[in-house]
Amino acid sequence: MGICIRFALESAQSIDGELVESIRKKIEERGWEWQKGLIGQPNRTHDTSTPVQIFGIAVTPQVEVDDLPGVPLYENDNAECPNPCFRFTYKYEENPQYTDCEHPNMSHIDFDIWYSDFDFEAAGHGGDWTGIFF
Repeated sequence: MGICIRFALESAQSIDGELVESIRKKIEERGWEWQKGLIGQPNRTHDTSTPVQIFGIAVTPQVEVDDLPGVPLYENDNAECPNPCFRFTYKYEENPQYTDCEHPNMSHIDFDIWYSDFDFEAAGHGGDWTGIFF
């Protein structure tokens, strides 16, 4: 599973590779907890955890980055990884090809993991997705 970790922060903050790896690891652990509940269900063929890989890190200009893992860094006002690479962009296509996605070793992003310090008191950010664990 490929993730884009987004730091859409309005205040100046620093992030580093240790923080990024802790997020990746937590996503992988939580995904496995969910997947274990599917073992034995009809059409479920996997009984091992799906590895989580970081597609890229996206930040707003006020975020300082240090010692990040060897993945692309995307700096822009919305802290977004490239839309042509995002599974959500092609949610109505059965087998998207991601032909406009440019990345050194991954074809697409499955999920955005989005952190922000917006001041509208939202609990988090969401979206929808398909059964990528199958």
